[in-house]
Amino acid sequence: SMDTSAPTVDITSVLVMASINAFELRHKMTCDVGGAFLHTIWPKKEGRQIIELDRINASILLQVRPDYAPYVQPNGSILMDLDRALYGLVQSARLWYDRFTGVLLKEGYTANPADPCVWNKGTGDEQCTVLFHVDDLSCSSKSLDKLKALESTLIEEFGAEHIKCVYGDRQEYLGMLLQYADSR
Repeated sequence: SMDTSAPTVDITSVLVMASINAFELRHKMTCDVGGAFLHTIWPKKEGRQIIELDRINASILLQVRPDYAPYVQPNGSILMDLDRALYGLVQSARLWYDRFTGVLLKEGYTANPADPCVWNKGTGDEQCTVLFHVDDLSCSSKSLDKLKALESTLIEEFGAEHIKCVYGDRQEYLGMLLQYADSR
């Protein structure tokens, strides 16, 4: 049976990383991966995942896609067999975690042993760090090129229309506003 638990970044990791960012004068980038769960494939070995689209939503679907009419049930609903993870399903967060960390692994990142949602690539001035809470990323590096390369990887994997990145010393992350200033 599928492990349905998915970790999220620890607040201590976020605050420690903010301190490191300030001390090392790192470049910062936050990213959101739009429709993250839809970028995962439902594992057929786990069995079929059938959902019922209620009568109202089925009628809206039929306005857009009349070719679904043969699938309408007597009560007006439509039964659907999912190919991808869907928000609200307990397994979806884990499927996304596995998909996203697979991308990081492929790019040479390694998980921090203290927090499974903190990943690093490289060391010293070449290090790039990624923290993530589901599909919300906070990334930093002394090398702006490393952040740009990460953004390019995300765009290549998930599509430009799904990746929204913000660079700079004013970062909003997990409901916090982090404002960095060089006060040395």
